[in-house]
Amino acid sequence: MSHIWDCAYRAHPSSRRISITYRGNGRFVVTYPRGISRKRAEAFVQSRVDWMNQVASVPGASAQTLGAHLLNHPFVTIMGRQIPVHWTKLYPEDPFGNLTLVEHFPLFDNGERSLVKQLTALAAAALPPRVIEFASHTKVPPVQSVSIRNQRTRWGSCSNSGTISLNWRLVLMPPELQDHIILHELAHLVHMDHSASFWALLESWDPLFETNRKTLKRMGKQWIHLAQ
Repeated sequence: MSHIWDCAYRAHPSSRRISITYRGNGRFVVTYPRGISRKRAEAFVQSRVDWMNQVASVPGASAQTLGAHLLNHPFVTIMGRQIPVHWTKLYPEDPFGNLTLVEHFPLFDNGERSLVKQLTALAAAALPPRVIEFASHTKVPPVQSVSIRNQRTRWGSCSNSGTISLNWRLVLMPPELQDHIILHELAHLVHMDHSASFWALLESWDPLFETNRKTLKRMGKQWIHLAQ
């Protein structure tokens, strides 16, 4: 089945897989790793035509629904690893056990609110251990608690008391961006501002600092706008 949508193809050095993002007005951006051929990216687009038709046919559509995003990007990030999503419909939601043993993660499609509930629970299980792991490596002041919130405009926050709050949508991001945001909040335990000292500290911790900042600025909206 062919498609009539306007697709811009972009080979990007930090991409790890082929992805399709809807930009509105019948325009899609196809991003793929430099090691993958344009022909393979085009074949991937052909395999997603039904989804593209569905997304672009919604009047005024400018962003993906959470369900569409998960179908198009079937991965979640747990402890620095991307875990494939095993998409299942019409089954009860699954509690989270030992995440270190997860090789694929079941997502049960019972509607948008159900998906948010499941991903929030996943974030509550997966993100605090990652924060504590990095806190021990960076030797920052003690982290008192880590909470998971449905922040609409921010990826995280850090209080003077050592409480860190993180957006549940971090589990949808690639590992390097998730880690970049966690390290950002940990750096606030040392510098409660965005001074030159803060950025220098964060850069010393994150080997992909510049790339991650640029990627987050360029692509962050596709995650932050999900389920809003």
